[in-house]
Amino acid sequence: ATFAYHPPRPIELSDHGVRTATEHLAVLECRSADPQLGAHFFRIVDSLLLESGEVLDETRFDGALDAVVTRLRALQRPGLRSIQALWAELAVIAWARDVRVALAAWQSAPSELHAFAAGRARLEIKTTQKTDRQHPFLLDQLDQLDQLDQLDSMSSELTLIASMQLSDDERGASVPDLVAQIAQRVGPGSEAARRLDVVVADILGQGWLEADAVRFSLERARDSLRLYRAADVPTVSQPIPSQVKDVCFTADLSATPSIEMSVARNLAPLFDAVLPDPAAGE
Repeated sequence: ATFAYHPPRPIELSDHGVRTATEHLAVLECRSADPQLGAHFFRIVDSLLLESGEVLDETRFDGALDAVVTRLRALQRPGLRSIQALWAELAVIAWARDVRVALAAWQSAPSELHAFAAGRARLEIKTTQKTDRQHPFLLDQLDQLDQLDQLDSMSSELTLIASMQLSDDERGASVPDLVAQIAQRVGPGSEAARRLDVVVADILGQGWLEADAVRFSLERARDSLRLYRAADVPTVSQPIPSQVKDVCFTADLSATPSIEMSVARNLAPLFDAVLPDPAAGE
């Protein structure tokens, strides 16, 4: 294994070969000779266990240690989604009027259909690096709420699609940059910041090697942001036969009418909290 955890046991400490003391210590070990992985290992430990500078009580230390172990394990498996998709979701959180609500509403599990959810409100993030707004959709991303309650005439308005056009920029923001911005807003070393670190590591998996090199312009991404009601997105003809599952298609939103940010905010508390503060684009 690349990483190992050894429970507390008596360990002899020495200084230049001279035994100085025996302490009861646990050991986190990085067994890789890869200097890049070794440096990342120490960054993780420093961020999750040492950043606050506090002496943690046993319960908090155990929680932080679990977070370290979870993050280290995630580094060794494939990522849950693309760096581009993660970047866009983190950008929305970094811009959010209420970053804590945005983090709480963030749906990080790969089984979730939408990026953000609270109550009956859903916000899905779509990105492209092309000049047109063509995005892939699962049919369920557009009509899940209608299926839950076909009698609710407002249900379709509670799913919004945020379309973002991304531009490569070597001086732009990376995923680690966005994580640092968000952590600054919630408080470095806070539980929210630590959870953010763990979730991002879980999503990235082995993609952490490339995460710092993938950079997009935050300013251009913010300027390109457009919002659409799910009900307005071009879709496939329905009804779909019951035997057909997981319908995926590409929709071109170029001719689809977008809605103003102020209108979107009034649709649900989730949108009011998560959609960008006007100052975020300045």
